[in-house]
Amino acid sequence: MDLLDAEAPPQPAVQRGEDDAAALSDIALHRETRTAVAAAEKAVFVTLSSLLRKIIERRLWERYGFRDFAAHALTSGNGLNVNTNGRLYLLKCSLDIQGAHRELWLQILVQVEAIVRRQARKQGVPLKALRGNSLRTLATRNNYSDAPVSYLPSGQSGAGAADGNLLRLKRSHSQLCERVIRGELTLPAARRAAGFVKKRSVLEQIKKLLPKLTAEERAELKEMLA
Repeated sequence: MDLLDAEAPPQPAVQRGEDDAAALSDIALHRETRTAVAAAEKAVFVTLSSLLRKIIERRLWERYGFRDFAAHALTSGNGLNVNTNGRLYLLKCSLDIQGAHRELWLQILVQVEAIVRRQARKQGVPLKALRGNSLRTLATRNNYSDAPVSYLPSGQSGAGAADGNLLRLKRSHSQLCERVIRGELTLPAARRAAGFVKKRSVLEQIKKLLPKLTAEERAELKEMLA
């Protein structure tokens, strides 16, 4: 089921709430959903976020023998057990990855990239099969959410692919990456400085948009150019 053919143990239905939800009346379903939304908001953005901040402040990973926060978070057993796509997404949502925790999230990305590549080689899964799968998609699809992490950060590209762009920046322009981590430079500005973003000429922009025109629009354009 998951992208690396290593399905995690299925959760009991009572934990997922599938059978229970199906038996609820419309009114009860509405009420239960409102309650669940409020509980989830508090659990992720208040409780978990606060606990993670304390772990980071105390550098708790050192007490448990881990070299850094990322290793502590991603290790099963005596780590924090962030070992599924869903849990990794929860971690991302609860960390301040645009501010105080930029560097820690980059640590996570580097180690996730290494783990997923290693697992792909071991299982004979081509990397192209893992590219383009966003963490949010993997975490919210039933097929992959509770499966072992199969998110390949470098497989994300384009202006909105912050994780992939940050990882590529670290690999090829470490000084620019450091400025982003310190908050001195935005990621889009760093990408432009690194030459990742090429400004298209007017003609190139037109060529890119031409296939999107309808037949009527093409006919109108043809008349304009005649």
